[in-house]
Amino acid sequence: MKQPLKVLIVEDSEDDTLLMMRELKRGGYNPAFERVDSEEDMVSALEKEERDLIIADYTMPGFSGTAALSLYKERDLDIPFILVSGTIGDDIGVQAMVAGAHDYICKSNLSRLVPAINRELREAQIRRARRSADYALRKARDELEKRVRERTTELALANAALKAEIEGRKRVEKALRASKRELTIRNRISDVFLSVSDGSLYGKVLDIILEAARSESGIFGYINEDGALVCPSLDGKISETCGLSEKQIIFPREKWRDTVWGKALKEKKSFVSNGSVQVPDGHVPILRALTIPIVYRGESMGIIAVANKRTEYNDSDRKLLETTARKIAPVLHARRQRDIQEAKRRQAQEALRESEEKYRSVVEESLVGVYIVQNGILVFVNRKFCEIYGYAYEEIVNRFTLYDLVHPDDRHILEEGIRRRIEGETDSLEYEFRGVHKNGKTITLKGLGRASFLQDNPSIMGTVIDVTREKTLEQQLLHAQKMEAIGTLAGGIAHDFNNILAAIIGFTEMIRSRVRGDADMRRYVDHVLKAGMRGKDLVRQILTFSRHSEKELKPVRLSSIIQEPLKLLRASLPSTIHIKQEITSDSFALADVTQIHQVLMNLSTNAAHSMREKGGTLGIHLSDFSFSAALDAPHQDMIPGSYVKLSVADTGCGMSREVLKRIFDPFFTTKETGEGTGLGLSVVHGIVKGHKGAVTVESEAGKGSVFTIYFPRTEQNSEIFDEVDYSIPRGHERILFVDDEDMLIEMGKHVLEGLGYEVVVKADGLEALSAFREESAKFDLVITDQTMPYMTGTDLARELILVKPDIPIVLCTGFSELVNAESSKAFGIKAFLMKPFSVQEIARTIRRVLDGKSKTVQKNS
Repeated sequence: MKQPLKVLIVEDSEDDTLLMMRELKRGGYNPAFERVDSEEDMVSALEKEERDLIIADYTMPGFSGTAALSLYKERDLDIPFILVSGTIGDDIGVQAMVAGAHDYICKSNLSRLVPAINRELREAQIRRARRSADYALRKARDELEKRVRERTTELALANAALKAEIEGRKRVEKALRASKRELTIRNRISDVFLSVSDGSLYGKVLDIILEAARSESGIFGYINEDGALVCPSLDGKISETCGLSEKQIIFPREKWRDTVWGKALKEKKSFVSNGSVQVPDGHVPILRALTIPIVYRGESMGIIAVANKRTEYNDSDRKLLETTARKIAPVLHARRQRDIQEAKRRQAQEALRESEEKYRSVVEESLVGVYIVQNGILVFVNRKFCEIYGYAYEEIVNRFTLYDLVHPDDRHILEEGIRRRIEGETDSLEYEFRGVHKNGKTITLKGLGRASFLQDNPSIMGTVIDVTREKTLEQQLLHAQKMEAIGTLAGGIAHDFNNILAAIIGFTEMIRSRVRGDADMRRYVDHVLKAGMRGKDLVRQILTFSRHSEKELKPVRLSSIIQEPLKLLRASLPSTIHIKQEITSDSFALADVTQIHQVLMNLSTNAAHSMREKGGTLGIHLSDFSFSAALDAPHQDMIPGSYVKLSVADTGCGMSREVLKRIFDPFFTTKETGEGTGLGLSVVHGIVKGHKGAVTVESEAGKGSVFTIYFPRTEQNSEIFDEVDYSIPRGHERILFVDDEDMLIEMGKHVLEGLGYEVVVKADGLEALSAFREESAKFDLVITDQTMPYMTGTDLARELILVKPDIPIVLCTGFSELVNAESSKAFGIKAFLMKPFSVQEIARTIRRVLDGKSKTVQKNS
């Protein structure tokens, strides 16, 4: 419970008054105050009621602290008078104290106010107590002198009266001595209560009581919140005799039983015993005892018990200790209240400390970065925050602003969020931005910040999460979705485009066969045919890029196939980058053309990226390479033999050793977010490994890079290639040709009839099945498209085989997700042709199937 305090404030500022009252409340007081700012108001206030304290501002517009001090001195008030000011100097403060002020306080240091008030209130109390004692003594002395005069006068009248006067004088002197003794005891005890703040207080008070009661042993205790008697201090003799290691001992109420002090507490009255008192074994013997309850406001709150006086305890002893108990009661009550509050405060502080430790542990072990900003500076960061940015704690705290750790291009995001908070649009900030790691690398973060007050200071507290990997995965997902969409689109385009190309190539070949003497016309037709074949290859590359085509290894001359991607690359590079070619090999390697294109494009694109700022030279080198000893191998995965060596070199920024260690890791990239997925070099590595080759890298920061790829060299021989045969075989059999495209029906009919075959054409599967059922014996072969209305080619094949199990079927398609050369075997298909196909391809396929040269499905390339 806070101590009430009546305060008169001589102050012209309401705000300053409230600040001082806040300090008093913090100091444990419950101030009732009145503020005045003129002489008239102060006089009126002083006359109206008594005050415990006066606080006066030194300087006011119409009044002053010195004037207030004069009014205070005129009334001879014995209460603390304290001057406060925002500008007062030490010299003026000293003068004010000389003039009668008890202390002076600067408004900028109001933390001194409560200690000064505590001190001055104690001193005022001591002064009043001493004045009271002096007044009683003077009064007694005056009375004594008066009586002496009266008795002296009476002595002249009668000897009998003289004797009575002498006896009366002795009684008065005895009373005076008792009063003085009582006053001395009270003053000594009061001094202890005022000057001793720790637990030794009770022992010191007990020593004074034992001395006053001329007793050897005793206890002085209080009732705690649980109703138990607490004796914080026992005299040494009791402690030693009873074998107590602790001076403090607690007696719960249920153990009071019929003890003398228990009865005294319960009945609130004193007990005197001048005979032996029964005590437990080991207790100090009690020959006589005096027990006094300490009662405050009708309730027992403590006890004074003394024992073993050399003589019997009398009424004088009882009255002395009862008076002492009455005087102690309010002081002990106040002290107990203060101790209780102090214990609660310590308990609260301990709970706060434990809470702080718990939450600090939670914050420090958090999986998100936590920060606190005050006055624009980072004043706290947790371990995860340091880990995210790569700095030590002491490198960040009180040194960096949050802006220092944000990428310059993203600082506007924070500025916009802070603007919205200031304008009241939001209480918290949630944003995604790029940060700068200690190593200079850009990282992507998500942040959440909220304005608050910490230790009465405006602050921003927030969290950050490193989402760099999540953003990379998100980009990879988007890339995968894009590739899936491209694949779907590519498949749809491939089907229609291949049908168109089939008509173009087929009709062009027919025109070419009819052009004889006109050389120019034949050249024009050859150009159209070549363009059609390039279109065919382009569709195959699109399908391969979108992962709708399997790897197809065949002997290829690398010097020829690297020219096409270089043309595409030249068109996409800035003029500051020069391409230098050095081709010295015509050797063959077993390779997939499309994947070789991809390898060259990936390496060249990375090289160009490293030279985008300053330009440079992109070198493409192709040569033969061989070694015979394993120790001479450029790469540990290579075995002795012959290789085709492809090198891609640049004069760009190069790479550090740390980067070199990770360049082939999937998703590793040194590019900024959004500029790459980190898949390029890992794809290159995978393709090269799939070709049973190897890749090496040479690079140094600032000096460019060289990627060298080794493909096993192969020979173009009969083991791999059949002897080239440019003849077009013919026949006379009857063929059922099925396709839903009118142009392809017409083209197919003319091509097959031109090869000598009898042809029946149908526009869909149902018509073809009906015609076949009517005269199946007359058909020697069926050529059908896969994707048609009403019935697919594979469904038609299944039905045809039910009618005639040995009927050979050739399946054609521009593109299909549902069937390929391998899966078509299950439908009884004998050959699988991808549109567009040449006259030579269809002619050879027909003869292979009809002549039974292949037991398996034939696939055109």
